[in-house]
Amino acid sequence: FGSTPDVMFNIIGVLVGLLTVFRTQQSYDRYWEARSSLGALMAGINDAACASSTLLNTNAKADGAQRIAAKTEVARLMRLYMQEATAFLREASADTKCATMYWRDEEVLRRELQQATLASASDASFHAEPTQEEAKELALVAPRARPITVLKFLRNALQTIVGDEEVAEPLVKGGDSAARLGLLAMEVSPILFGVQSEFNCCSKIATTPFPLAYLRIARVLRFVLCFSAPIFLAQNLGWNAVPMTMFLSFGYHAIDAAAISSATPSWARA
Repeated sequence: FGSTPDVMFNIIGVLVGLLTVFRTQQSYDRYWEARSSLGALMAGINDAACASSTLLNTNAKADGAQRIAAKTEVARLMRLYMQEATAFLREASADTKCATMYWRDEEVLRRELQQATLASASDASFHAEPTQEEAKELALVAPRARPITVLKFLRNALQTIVGDEEVAEPLVKGGDSAARLGLLAMEVSPILFGVQSEFNCCSKIATTPFPLAYLRIARVLRFVLCFSAPIFLAQNLGWNAVPMTMFLSFGYHAIDAAAISSATPSWARA
């Protein structure tokens, strides 16, 4: 088995390799779970918009201006939901990443994360302003509950539009308000429920850091391996141990950096 120092070096190398593989696999799984949930959330918003638009077009005798105003309000609330959801996910992920990368300066790291999301966050085409009443209610709830609150606004708006009995011709074709609300419950409500479920999945990943004890152990073992590698490799490789150690250190640290980036997405493209 070789001398005792060589055996210790080999054992540390095996441990670091196993930890790196496990960490990378878990980070990859978290990344794809987040990406799948975010994709399903955005697809759900699109489906809800299509279903709402189709539902509001069922009565051809309804007033056209009223239909446009109703669709505009629904679109505003859907944009507001995505705005609040992505704002929370980005902020929560920044907190989680700062906790994960405990060896970095928090202000510098937050500045880097802000610059990474600045381009997509500044896109005015998806910006929506809440009304005064909505803004007051949103100010009273926790950041995580703001998207849920906007979804409540959206449900209330749809129910008001569909169940309105004061107009001569309702936008949705049906015998009475109960029948029209039943159509809304069948066509749109299940989609909105799925949207909130996918947001909860994204929120779970954004707010849950990788176990810090695992990160600290992995960093210590990787540090020991990389700094002891020249000593043990030089016996057999001579000066070739220098580039070999550089390659080894670069590989382990690059994989670790990729794992950190994947484990907590920045939601820059949300």
